[in-house]
Amino acid sequence: MSSYHMITTSVRIALFFLAILSLSQAAALSRLSGAPPELISFWRLFIASIAMGVLSRTRGESLTNFKELRGKTGVYALLSGLFFWLHLWCFQFAAQNTPIANLMIIFSTNPMFTGIISVSVLKEHFEKRLILAYFLAISGIYILVNHNLKLDPKNTPGDLAALAAAALFSLYILCGHQARKKVSNTTYTYFIYAVAGICFYFTTLARGISFVQYPSVTWLAIAGLVLFPTLLGHALFTYLLRFININWLSTGKLAEPVFASITAYFLFKETWSTMTLLAFTCTCLSLMILIEPWKYLKRKKVTL
Repeated sequence: MSSYHMITTSVRIALFFLAILSLSQAAALSRLSGAPPELISFWRLFIASIAMGVLSRTRGESLTNFKELRGKTGVYALLSGLFFWLHLWCFQFAAQNTPIANLMIIFSTNPMFTGIISVSVLKEHFEKRLILAYFLAISGIYILVNHNLKLDPKNTPGDLAALAAAALFSLYILCGHQARKKVSNTTYTYFIYAVAGICFYFTTLARGISFVQYPSVTWLAIAGLVLFPTLLGHALFTYLLRFININWLSTGKLAEPVFASITAYFLFKETWSTMTLLAFTCTCLSLMILIEPWKYLKRKKVTL
């Protein structure tokens, strides 16, 4: 393997972990905001779109090349944006209508949906080691939250929404994977933000929610949501869709609950238990299996 390829792979792995770490901050920042989820999502996507536009212009790039969005590619991009909106809405509904423990466990099934659809429909290669990675990562999440798990019929709507959020997330990244084969990340990301943002605008409007009357902490939290989960999270994630196996990406996303618990410890003084440490260990082992870092140690060391 060439030095260039090794360096590129290492950088992409680093970007992958940055994306997952950034995505994991969404729950904590949403809690800090204290605002309705539809309102948060609208401003988050609207501001992110503006930020991407400014960044593209300063780099002398075209924000959206509509020629890239023709035919099936455009259909996949549109579907990805709609699935992105529905995923966020279902996830937020579940968070309000079922215990967070239920949501985390049920949503962790999304790699299974991704694996089944990608292998059966898109004919993606599924590596056998991912089975063990799935098992360890999901075990870690279950250990992390099982003492709070509550099975109650009144939670059924929220539980079903969590399951829908998992399936919709898989459909969002699978359609995005297809679109990204011919669309630049800037065009694709801007487009899905626009589609989801417009949908959230009308959702907010339909619910009669105020768009501006909120305290400063809400706007600071929204700014954090734009920077971390949106620009450094989803944007990096969609960039990597073109270069990294989709099942690999989906499995690695299971590390989010552990990173989120670390943030909660520092921001909200949520203490760690022995079960938390065990869950963290399971997730770390899952990621070790996923990236197989020992293989890199056997290769010639290169300098960036």
